Order: sequence, then structure tokens, then C-alpha cells
Amino acid sequence: MDQEALEDPYLREMIRNNPEDVVRPEFESAFMSALIRMFQRDIEIQSAVMSDNGARDMALRHALRIAHRQFAEAASHGA
Repeated sequence: MDQEALEDPYLREMIRNNPEDVVRPEFESAFMSALIRMFQRDIEIQSAVMSDNGARDMALRHALRIAHRQFAEAASHGA
């Protein structure tokens, strides 16, 4: 997940204030956009990510947990 997506104030507040199942659809959209931008020139990786639902879901869950943890820590430190 790129920093630009995580700097979106709407997404940040949504992640910070809601459980994973509520945030997931919005986060998935931002996550997939970031993945496509990241692998824009690598068609093989793009194809793997788009066609392997298990790998995509695992990466999405992992990225969402990291984002949630980062925002929770930032909130506890007054950021």
C-alpha cells in the first residue's frame, strides 16, 4: 500500500474508527489501485495478483492490519 493512499483523510479516519469488516470494501479499492500503480509495468505480477484470489486476499488482509495498527499507534501518540 503506498503512502499516498494512506494519507487520504477519509480512508485514515475510516480505518481508525471502524472494524475491519466495515473498512474492507473501501480499503480493497484503494489497495488494488495502489497495486496496479506499483506493478504498472510488470504484466506478469499484475496478472498473478489479479487472478490469484487467495494471494490477493492474504495481501489485502495483511495491508489492512498494518494500516490499522499504524493509525492506532499514531492516535495513541497524539498524531
